[in-house]
Amino acid sequence: MSYLQAAASSGNGLSNIHQQRIRHFLQPPPTSFTLVAAIHLLQPQTIGQTVYLLEKDYLENWLCWALHQDVVTSEESRVREAIRMAAQSLGLVPPNENNQYKSPGPIDSTRLSIEGHPLLLNPFVRIHKDIRQPATRGLPRVRSAPSNEWTGSKENGYALGSPADDSTVVADDRIECVSVPEAFYETIRAVHGVVCEDGYSVSFQPPMSERRLLLHHSHTRQSAMDAPARPVEFRRKVVRTSPKPTSRKAEHESLMERLMQEESERESQSNSSCVDVHPLKLTYSIVHEENAYESFDERPQDGFVLVSRESAAIDALTALLKSVEPDKGSSSVRLWSRHRNHNATKSGDGYELVDFKYLEEMIKRSTGEKIQQTVQEWVDQHSANTASGKTLHVMVESRKTINVPWPRHKLELMNRIQVGDYVDAQDVAGKWYEAIVRKIEADTITVHYFGWASRWDTTIKRRIDVAPVEGLNTKISCPAPLWSRTRRWRERVRVGEIVEVRDVSSRVDRPKWYRGEIKSVGGANDPLRQVVGGAILEEYSLNGQSDKKEHLILLRRTQQVLVQVDQEQNTKAGNAATSPGEADLAAGLTPQPPFLRWINLYGEELCLYGTHLKIETSLVGPVTIRYETDGKRKPVEVLNAKHPMLGAGFMRESLRGMPPGPGAVGLQNLGNSCFMNSIIQCLNHIEPLTQYFLNDRYVDDLNTRNPLGSGGNVAQAYASLLKRIWSGEYSIQAPRALKQTVAAFAPQFDNCYQHDSHEFCQFLMDGLHEDLNRVKTKPYVEELEGRGMPDAKAAIESWRKHLLRHDSLVVDHCQGRGIDQI
Repeated sequence: MSYLQAAASSGNGLSNIHQQRIRHFLQPPPTSFTLVAAIHLLQPQTIGQTVYLLEKDYLENWLCWALHQDVVTSEESRVREAIRMAAQSLGLVPPNENNQYKSPGPIDSTRLSIEGHPLLLNPFVRIHKDIRQPATRGLPRVRSAPSNEWTGSKENGYALGSPADDSTVVADDRIECVSVPEAFYETIRAVHGVVCEDGYSVSFQPPMSERRLLLHHSHTRQSAMDAPARPVEFRRKVVRTSPKPTSRKAEHESLMERLMQEESERESQSNSSCVDVHPLKLTYSIVHEENAYESFDERPQDGFVLVSRESAAIDALTALLKSVEPDKGSSSVRLWSRHRNHNATKSGDGYELVDFKYLEEMIKRSTGEKIQQTVQEWVDQHSANTASGKTLHVMVESRKTINVPWPRHKLELMNRIQVGDYVDAQDVAGKWYEAIVRKIEADTITVHYFGWASRWDTTIKRRIDVAPVEGLNTKISCPAPLWSRTRRWRERVRVGEIVEVRDVSSRVDRPKWYRGEIKSVGGANDPLRQVVGGAILEEYSLNGQSDKKEHLILLRRTQQVLVQVDQEQNTKAGNAATSPGEADLAAGLTPQPPFLRWINLYGEELCLYGTHLKIETSLVGPVTIRYETDGKRKPVEVLNAKHPMLGAGFMRESLRGMPPGPGAVGLQNLGNSCFMNSIIQCLNHIEPLTQYFLNDRYVDDLNTRNPLGSGGNVAQAYASLLKRIWSGEYSIQAPRALKQTVAAFAPQFDNCYQHDSHEFCQFLMDGLHEDLNRVKTKPYVEELEGRGMPDAKAAIESWRKHLLRHDSLVVDHCQGRGIDQI
């Protein structure tokens, strides 16, 4: 009954009405099998939950069969209502008494599999997408395209190595299925059973718990022939939807439009989940003494496993080792992963040892809490291609006993490292950087950190079991393979990304760093552009040749990027000239060194933002706190008074930062100016008036010679405030300039006292009206005597006379005539 209690208490993705109905189904506790199963089917499918894939026709037939089963009289109405709600929540046609059905029998998912490979999911399988959700919210979707790169021969008319895509699969080829909660699947499995891979055996038991992290394991060893037939079932995970790459904004796009686009993207991605139908694939080979040094092309694949993207990497890899070598302990088996940067070291076969200890000790530096790297993140570290579904090959190395050396011990990084190899190295502060090996001793190596002067070169231990030596900091970890501890940010840099750029006028041994922005990214094979106005870099001797010195370039890659450094806008670059290429001229990017110049993406003139400079908090996100008061209403974000930027000594002025919504900017209280702030917020939401100022249409109506106005000062001050509010660059605004301008012609507001909001509104609106009055020379108009005139005629005539002297946008939208009776 724990599953039923969880269904009633869980509110993720369910409306209040839906939760109340589930609680109604549970009172009194159900005794019928069909009612228990239907309640399980109503459980929300949230991120991290395990689900099973069922053929759509099987589930529809089961719901119809369940509707016709005899139950106790007290549960008949509850069964019908629960089955109807379950069908609607999954987008299925609710069954009725007149539908024909047949006995469900055991769950047969062979139609969802590949012919000849009953345990592999067919690439044409799609989750039923006609989802109508009258009662539930947040039902997971399906990844639109298969993500595994299957290997094998052609079966059933299509190649297993190239799974079908939505753009090439016709509707008749698609196999529709439905994702159901694990509790529902296990309930009907215990009653009906599941067909096994041999086609006739039926299993009533769930898989072994220690192997549940692996969604599928296929191996070709002879010992697998003696294993019992496994049930044909497809267990999957609900994962978070990967964020879609955002298109870059056009040059004419305003900051406000960009802010609104980002807000829309955040709303669409918040709590967005999908069923990982085609999970990640890890192929493996088993290594022993006889084949330890075979090349990658010669080494056969012994099998593969499927794992969910959101699974913890250390748990999934540990489960892989236990599944492949169940009879060996952790000290007799270890894992190697294939890296794409083969030329980082001068020797080796492209495989690096997986450090399980590092995966266990990963800590988020911003909060100090331990984090678990997901399988997707772990796979992305091995390749510049971040596309989902990347297949990775690993090697499982085993030895007979712990007293014999590992078969591949000579290929460990610490045994093959040489001068000039590129690695990841840790500094005394515990941070990891890209580095190059400059000197090697028996037990130590000297590394140079990329982006740092040579005076920071450090000697670190080469192996873990190094005896303490004078001048050696044993707390610094051994070197690691390149990009196994650091990010592949250079390979994934994008236009608009913020980086650190070395100052052109700084000393070679003590460089300064400025904040820069990537304006263009050159191709990896583009011809080299002329580098003008760059910083002077240190030169080093590589490979022990003291007579030959050159600049350090990571992996000797020559790809270039165009960076803009605002702080160097007034710095002279000398008499050298640049010669922009055709692509630069077509894009309208003419280098202006050093303010706008080309530099090497893999050189020491460029660093990841945050390496030397402190990341500005206001540029990262809003200085707000998020409150969720009601599930039916949009969350509210307010100013975080405990933010470090608002600590002691905080002045009541404007604060830069991303507002929680367009125009949703707080107004700083200037003493007791709440009377003014409330009026400004009200006027800010009069759309015609606000657009009038934001689009600068008020400039044509500005009346600087009106003796009753302020010379246009109030209108200009109000326009300036609105533009800052709607710029998307501020989370707080201090309307000090507007307050001082209004106080210049209304001295009663020139203080920090409390005032009447309506009184301030009258003065502000009158000031705006007079500054924007289209009547430059006011005529003399006699007051209307309306005695004896009909009310309608008197009102029209009175308003006509008023417009002879008063004509502005304020009059158009904020003024009118009324009638009083005594």
